[in-house]
Amino acid sequence: MGAYQNFLRRMKAGGNSMRDDQIHNALHMVQETFADDPSYVPDGVTIWNSDRIIHPRIYNQTYRSTSPAQANIHTMIHEPIYMGDVIPWPEHGYWLCVNANNLHGIQWEGKLSFCNHKVKFFSPLTHEIVEYPISVINSTQYGSGETDRYDEKLHMTIGTSQMIVYITFDEHTRLIDGGFRFLLDRNLEKPTAFEVKQADTISYSDAGERGYIHLTVAEDQFDPKRDNKELMIADYVFDPIGTGAELKDNPDMWI
Repeated sequence: MGAYQNFLRRMKAGGNSMRDDQIHNALHMVQETFADDPSYVPDGVTIWNSDRIIHPRIYNQTYRSTSPAQANIHTMIHEPIYMGDVIPWPEHGYWLCVNANNLHGIQWEGKLSFCNHKVKFFSPLTHEIVEYPISVINSTQYGSGETDRYDEKLHMTIGTSQMIVYITFDEHTRLIDGGFRFLLDRNLEKPTAFEVKQADTISYSDAGERGYIHLTVAEDQFDPKRDNKELMIADYVFDPIGTGAELKDNPDMWI
């Protein structure tokens, strides 16, 4: 009887298949060497807005001029990651997990998109102020976004910039719908407002309660009567009356 037949007999006697044996060996190797990688985070991180702690390896960062940075992530099998998780990156910020898989019971692996901004708004659920790390892409097509358009409803001319916003799916964000407004800008003196045109809660779902949302937003007019630039929250005043003092101080806001 040859060596291969003896090998098969031993596995059969132990109740294992070749696949089981390979998975067992790979799992053992991962457990023994996982923390040796330079990308390993030894102190661990707590998944944003949860009590789950993971000790990931975050590596292979790539940077593009047209989108936020991307990276790969691995965690050990007892520290799962899920699509939509917001993962702290010590001394750098946050990552949004855009893909996650259990690799045959050996380890978890996934893809990350860097959260290059944060947004504050009133939760549609609790009507309290919430803040989220988000991954934002400028999606303005065929131009600079400086072309004006006249809004018949507002009777004013506003810009045409468009953004794609990726935000984790949860009990608050699932209620964001068309017409919802944000302030998205690093210019805190004259911030730009954006209005949600489409909220896609399905395309980036894990078919359960996890995932993230694709928001398509278009430039809207900043309204000093209802938008709060100090807190960077749109629609801070829900039923604005206004005194006109804001426009007096900033006549450029008259259209």
